[in-house]
Amino acid sequence: MKKIRSDNGKKFDNTNIEEYCDEVGIKHEFSSTYTPQQNGVVERKIRALITLARTMLDEYNTLKKMWAEAINTACYASNRLFPHKFLEKTPYEFLNGKKRDVSFCRVFGCKCYIYKKRQHLGNFQRRCDIGYLVGYSSKSKSYRVFNHATNMVEETFDMEFDETNGSQGASDNLDDVGGEPLREAMKNISVGDIKPKEDDDEVQILDVPSSSHVPTR
Repeated sequence: MKKIRSDNGKKFDNTNIEEYCDEVGIKHEFSSTYTPQQNGVVERKIRALITLARTMLDEYNTLKKMWAEAINTACYASNRLFPHKFLEKTPYEFLNGKKRDVSFCRVFGCKCYIYKKRQHLGNFQRRCDIGYLVGYSSKSKSYRVFNHATNMVEETFDMEFDETNGSQGASDNLDDVGGEPLREAMKNISVGDIKPKEDDDEVQILDVPSSSHVPTR
């Protein structure tokens, strides 16, 4: 990297950024005030990340206060999943020279069961806490999860995920059993050696006596 361009915001125009750029030999340029079109690449990237984060929050109705975790996860995923339009490589491939294995990735906001560790638990105490996924650790091979029991975000690896909220695939047809209509399938249900049998040609009607002829005490 030879040169970067940013706006005139204080988050970029400060001593720490300038010292880092001088140390690694990067030229730092700024766009004109209130002229975002001069920094089009960054503006489009920010818009893409916000769109991804908004979609991720809506997938499992995750609390909006987790927007920062959603942005970090969107950036993490895009660097490993989305290849360059012309070069056909992801940013991770450019930096490391190999593709990243993403089989460990899970759906943002999905329910998870976090195993309790370093606790002396009784025989009938719960062995896990319930939470949901909010991202991936940048320091270790672990997940970032929100734990409902502690009301905090923590990093851990020992957990089980439940991604079945109904939005991952087509909904099941409850009137169809094994490819057959429900009524036809029920005819084949057997209990022991007895199978229900129905005569479609003849319908037997039982004579029920009127209420006046029903004996009473």
